[in-house]
Parts: sequence; C-alpha cells; structure tokens
Amino acid sequence: MPFQILEDSFGNTQLAGAEEHEVTSTRELLALIDESAIFRQTASTEKNDGSSRTHAICRIRIQNPSQALVDDGILYLIDLAGSEASRDMANHTADRMKETREINISLSILKDCIRGLANMDNFSTKSSKKPYIPFRQSMLTKVLKHVFDPSGNRECKTAVLACINPSLLDTGASKNTLRYAEMLRSAETKVMSAGYNPDIPSTWSNKELRNYIKIKASISLHPCRIC
Repeated sequence: MPFQILEDSFGNTQLAGAEEHEVTSTRELLALIDESAIFRQTASTEKNDGSSRTHAICRIRIQNPSQALVDDGILYLIDLAGSEASRDMANHTADRMKETREINISLSILKDCIRGLANMDNFSTKSSKKPYIPFRQSMLTKVLKHVFDPSGNRECKTAVLACINPSLLDTGASKNTLRYAEMLRSAETKVMSAGYNPDIPSTWSNKELRNYIKIKASISLHPCRIC
C-alpha cells in the first residue's frame, strides 16, 4: 500500500497511509512480520542468489497500560538492501541497473548521515561550521529522522548487526561495512532535555500534551465573536 513520509507540526515523522496493527503476543508479531516480508523484492545477483532489492523497516510501538502518562516506546528494525560494486553489475539489465543505482544512492546517503552523526562528537560551539547530516535526502533516512536529526532530543539507542563474508575475496567490502558500523556505534546517544519547556512540545509529558489538546479543542468549540 502506498504511503507518504511526512512531518507533523511537532517535527515528528509520520507514515501517512501505512497500516498499523495491534498485536498482543509474540506469535501474532512474528506472523505479521512474515506476512509483510512477502511484499519485499528479492532477486539473484552475481554475489547472492536471493539478494534483497528493497530496504525493510519494521516499526513497533510499545505501550504500557499500567503507565498511561509515560510516552510510548518505539522500536525500529531495519534490514538494508545490499550494495553492489561496479564489477558485480556487468550482466545487469537496464531495469536492474536503475534499481541498483537507487539502492546504492540511499545507502550512500545513510553513510553520510552516519559520518555526520559521528562528527558531532568532535563538534564544539567554537567551530566555524556545524557537521551537516543530510537525513532529508533519502526516504530511508527520513523515516529514521529521530536518529539523525541534530535538533532531536528523544532518548534512543542503536544496535548494529553487520553482515560480512569471511572470504578473502570480500575483505574490502567487509572492512567497509565494519568501518561505517563502527561510526554509528561510537556516535553519542541523545539525552532528553532536562525539565519541561513550554516552547518545545517534545519535552512535554503525556499529561501536558493532553492538557494542550483539551485547551485547543475548547477554543475551537467556543470561538470568540467580534461584534
């Protein structure tokens, strides 16, 4: 089903048009992931008979009914499509070349975002230029805005699973994969702002957000009339 990646008035990423399913057990969750995997495109390449030709993103929102005032937790599981070197594309058709080019571009932007995030560690207020993180240049990184946005303050942690090949022929590719995985691993974890700030919605608690909505709703239902 087609969907759009949009930002709401609070700066949060929203997947408009994407379906959201409620699950209450591990079995239901795994069954839903298996069902979603059917829509993922795979094809044979020079290196892999079943190569993933699309990125896969699984977003899990975790609610705790016993703590209604606590923000929901959000877990993203990302399975990236594999990049291909030019030497592995000799027998590709025109459509496959276009597909590979789009995959490589999105992965390149992801690398730039990882590099920019890692450079934030060495950035100081006295520096003349703040590191640039181009997370809006790719659909993949736009979905992961909370990870790469320098102005974001949602507390988050990232775990990286790197797929490498022990073959001597793939040493270069394996080293490249580990290099960028290390960049993301060493990047600083963002910490929530200390205390409530009425001008920054992302610092509001669930209760404060509900009060804001009630006030706005009350104003809209009882508009001022100028005679």
